[in-house]
Amino acid sequence: MKGVIAAAGTGTRLYPMTLSVSKHLMPVYNKPLIYYPITNLIASGINEICIITNKDESKLYKQLLGTGAQIGCKFEFFEQTKPIGIPDVLNYSVQVYGKKPITLILGDNVFSGNDTLVNSMREHNVIGAKIFANMVEDPTRFGVVNFNKKMEIRSLEEKPSNPKSNYAIIGLYIFDEIVYEYLDQISPSKRGELEIIDILKKYMENSKLSVEILKRGSVWFDAGTPESLLRAGQFVETYEKQSGTMLGCIEEAA
Repeated sequence: MKGVIAAAGTGTRLYPMTLSVSKHLMPVYNKPLIYYPITNLIASGINEICIITNKDESKLYKQLLGTGAQIGCKFEFFEQTKPIGIPDVLNYSVQVYGKKPITLILGDNVFSGNDTLVNSMREHNVIGAKIFANMVEDPTRFGVVNFNKKMEIRSLEEKPSNPKSNYAIIGLYIFDEIVYEYLDQISPSKRGELEIIDILKKYMENSKLSVEILKRGSVWFDAGTPESLLRAGQFVETYEKQSGTMLGCIEEAA
């Protein structure tokens, strides 16, 4: 299994802070935001990771992370030529890994209390695709998954005005090699971007998509707004001081 991190995008929700720095390099308490998704991938046993950045930003990530050799990893870096959606990152990772199963994680997502999540990432048998969901107060801000008591997926919606459930799809996706076929079959949406939910719908139509709910005690932050970035930092500070252990520590995970 290989990993790819989507760390591009304009970061408009964090303006004006993102006018001069990538949001994924902003601090979440005592570590850059990008450390948290990298830690989750490494903890799940993935040590070959492709990081997709904005134009002219890869040098900043290389300065921060190096090649990964110092922690037993191998980092690859690509610059997205223009922001055309999350699925586009797969067009870069396939250049170095080929059409192999891959775990895609959004660079602005922070998880905690997620040993079960990491174990699920590690143990997934790479048949079809798997997504993870968490109950939220305002599902209209996210992709939403609706399912029955047997965990059978009934529908997928992107930022619906009248959501069919309160379960948001978090920024973590596990795909088998069929994802590249589906990538070639989707087209840009009305907003001019490729949508990850269109790929998920392809899997769902072929009964190859499963969903897992974050376990009780797990915490997820979509740290793409000033409020959520602040809350994530406050949580990490409190957790580390109370527990004496660290979150988002790539050296420890390695």
